[in-house]
Amino acid sequence: MKKLLINLSLASLISVSAYSINAHEREPRNHNKHELTANLSLTQQQKEDIKQIHQQTKQGLSTYRAEQKRFRERVQALMQSDTWDELAVTEAIEQLMQLKLQSRLIRAKSKNKVFNRLTLEQQTQFITSRHARKSDNGEKRAKKSQRTMQRLVKALDLN
Repeated sequence: MKKLLINLSLASLISVSAYSINAHEREPRNHNKHELTANLSLTQQQKEDIKQIHQQTKQGLSTYRAEQKRFRERVQALMQSDTWDELAVTEAIEQLMQLKLQSRLIRAKSKNKVFNRLTLEQQTQFITSRHARKSDNGEKRAKKSQRTMQRLVKALDLN
């Protein structure tokens, strides 16, 4: 029993350590914006247009973010209240979903505008690099999970 507890503790420690290390090594969320300009050799006009599109998107999303925050706080207050009001919770969640839908629509429009600013050749290159990046990420995930499993098997001495 003691050995089992030690092994479980060790396994959880390893998984938490791996998660925290991975969190520090991740690329920032907006790294693909810089990749777009670096790999496609955009003209100065295209760069300015894309920058303007991103600024418009940011302004459009800022209003929705504030509303989403208000609704999340409202849902949280409803969840923590003494009485359960299913109708109010359902209504708040539906409103939050509607706001998220609107913000995703703004992002999709922005991506479409950026894509349409590219020449046909740049669009092809962009699509090709996106597919290559997605396949590389899938392979990396598979290798990473395999290494993690091997470490856990070795740490738990299951061989």
